Amino acid sequence: MLEATSYGGLFLAAFLAATILPFSSEVAFSGALMAGLDPYLCLLVASLGNCLACTANYLGGYILGKPFLVGMLRKRRGRRIYRMVHRRELLALLLSWLPIIGDPITLAAGGLRTGVLLFHSVVWPLRILRYLALLLAFQPG
Repeated sequence: MLEATSYGGLFLAAFLAATILPFSSEVAFSGALMAGLDPYLCLLVASLGNCLACTANYLGGYILGKPFLVGMLRKRRGRRIYRMVHRRELLALLLSWLPIIGDPITLAAGGLRTGVLLFHSVVWPLRILRYLALLLAFQPG
């Protein structure tokens, strides 16, 4: 696992965690806080990395378009995510911060041509709030 003892490592961990790679940015974020890095700078760096990766997922789905959707529909989980995003776009985006299903939702949103403004106004704040909640959990009582 990447060592999150630097802001660059934290950025990379947060970015990779928002791709389809099985990676936990929460562990890296918590490790950075425990290592004594500035908590608010950690919040900024992790949020930026994670949000930019979500945008990269969206763009990947958007660019791949039909071939991406065809591949997605071959898998049971892919069909479920496709139906959720296609039928309930806003609800799906509200679930995009969750582990396991969140990153495929951001890919599907791009493939289904979800509006860029809607995507960013829902996905980015939720990703930032997740790190903020972790930061608050680490604050002395």
